[in-house]
Amino acid sequence: LMSTNVQQILNTYKKKLNTLTLESSGLKTEITQRNELLFKIDAETQMVEKERAKAEALNSRLKQQLADYKVPDVLDYVTERADLYELNKTVRMWERKVEIAQMALKTNQKTWRKLQMVNQEQNPWKV
Repeated sequence: LMSTNVQQILNTYKKKLNTLTLESSGLKTEITQRNELLFKIDAETQMVEKERAKAEALNSRLKQQLADYKVPDVLDYVTERADLYELNKTVRMWERKVEIAQMALKTNQKTWRKLQMVNQEQNPWKV
C-alpha cells in the first residue's frame, strides 16, 4: 500500500517534470524569438534615427533657404516686364522688315532676270 502510494506520487512528479520541461523548451524558443525581434527592432531604430537626422538636416537647410529668400521689388518686376514687351515689339518689327526686304529682293531678282532676257534677245551676239 505504501509502495503504491509512493509510486503514484513519483508518477505525478514525473508528469509535472515532463510538463515543466516542455514548458521550459517553449519558453526558451519564445525568448530566442523575442531576442531576435529585439535585435531587428534595434537595427531598425538605428536606421530610422539616421534617416530622421538626415531629414532634420534637410529641413533645416530648406528653412534657411526660405529665410534667405528675397522677393524682388515690384517696381523691378514691372520694369523687366515692360522691357520684355518692348523687346518683343522690336523683334516683331524687325521680322516684318525682313519679310518686306525678302519680297523686294524677289521682285528685284525677277526684274533683273527679265532685263537680262530682254537684253539677250536684243543683243544675241553678246554672251
